[in-house]
Amino acid sequence: MVTSKRDSKERQKKLNQAIAKWSRDRGLPRDLIRYQIAFEGFLERVFQTGSDEWVLKGGAALLMRNGEGRTTADIDLARVAELGPLASIEAEIRQIAQRPGQGPLTYRVRNVQQKRIGSSDGYKGPTYEVSLDAMMGVVVFQAFSLDLTEQRHTQEPHERVEVDLTLGKISSENLEPVSVYATAIESQLADKICAMREPHRSGDSNRYHDLADIITILLTQPFSAKDLKSACDHEARRRRIEIPTEMWVPLSWEKEYPRRAETYYGLPVKYHDFAQATAFASEVLSPTLAGELSAARWDPDTRSWR
Repeated sequence: MVTSKRDSKERQKKLNQAIAKWSRDRGLPRDLIRYQIAFEGFLERVFQTGSDEWVLKGGAALLMRNGEGRTTADIDLARVAELGPLASIEAEIRQIAQRPGQGPLTYRVRNVQQKRIGSSDGYKGPTYEVSLDAMMGVVVFQAFSLDLTEQRHTQEPHERVEVDLTLGKISSENLEPVSVYATAIESQLADKICAMREPHRSGDSNRYHDLADIITILLTQPFSAKDLKSACDHEARRRRIEIPTEMWVPLSWEKEYPRRAETYYGLPVKYHDFAQATAFASEVLSPTLAGELSAARWDPDTRSWR
């Protein structure tokens, strides 16, 4: 059945009204809701085979775990097998986009391009960028992108995360939860801890969101001290930096971080302050990085090690 442009616009209008109401009721940015709906529908298609040959990482992984959080315009996916060549990656992504899914959205691949060729020393693997449209009939609902990389052993084991679809929450659509595979939360933390330490030609890292994401993880996710220490050691060796024995954040972030933090939805206001954010992260993570808490687990509900 072919959907007319008029019908598509009418369906999108109703969905936009539902998004606006959900935004008002929950105090959520509309853009976050739109991206989340688009992401969830595509990830349902990626993981509907039950395989973990792809694994979700980055900000979208944290968004799927928590149901809300910092707005991101792309999905970071890692391929367990080697990536490439370009033609095979494009064919696979197009095949995934054509899979059926719950709800009214379909997906259109606009472009697939290689962003980086892998380095000869293996430190940096090849990366690809995919531009997609989440479609409501013949009308674009939301454009977004995929960043594709190769899986690293430091990102294992994978964790299965159940996602209660946002579209089902805000509309009369009766949708079943879906499962996605994400990098272990300890690996995600290790990536951010080490990324802040890695020097660049231009100076310190400017990934201010890493500190905000670390705070969000500490407030919402349980994790193992032993596994975090192991993941940090592996990640530091991969990046060829000194193995961290304490939490460290660039002091050059002191002015810019608070301005950026104001734009990160869901981050408590007190942690917009650079000093408070770094103090909290250091208090929790430094003993772990020093190897003092090998048998402990972090409890976000009590904000204490158990």
